[in-house]
Amino acid sequence: MNRTSDSELTLADRLRIERAVWTLDSHLDNLPLRSKRAKRRETRANLHAAAADVGAAEAIRGLGDLRSLAAGYLAAEYGEHGPRPSYTMGAVWLIMVHVIAGLLAVAGKAAFTAGVRAAEPRATGDFHWPGVRYVINEATITPR
Repeated sequence: MNRTSDSELTLADRLRIERAVWTLDSHLDNLPLRSKRAKRRETRANLHAAAADVGAAEAIRGLGDLRSLAAGYLAAEYGEHGPRPSYTMGAVWLIMVHVIAGLLAVAGKAAFTAGVRAAEPRATGDFHWPGVRYVINEATITPR
């Protein structure tokens, strides 16, 4: 199936190409944004050129396994066993920091309440705890 120009690609062919490009992109999550963009543009341009010659289906088949292609791009960017940023590990760290900050807030509030009770066992009224700036919100303690 020979095609003479890129403008003759059907809508279905263009959609197949975009699906392949974005599937590859989804496997390149650990690449920097600029590098991902460059890989998308290059892959799209190559697929359009190949599709004009041999058809979209054959051009996409010619890419081979998209996971393997993505692994090759990642190895080229970071080396075979080099450090790679991971969104999963970023999310794990975010959750851990959030949990630790929550525990600090609970412990700080409990310590402040214990300090108020130690200073005056029969204390009444409201006591203001300023918290820790940018980490733990302030609180008002009312001993009972």
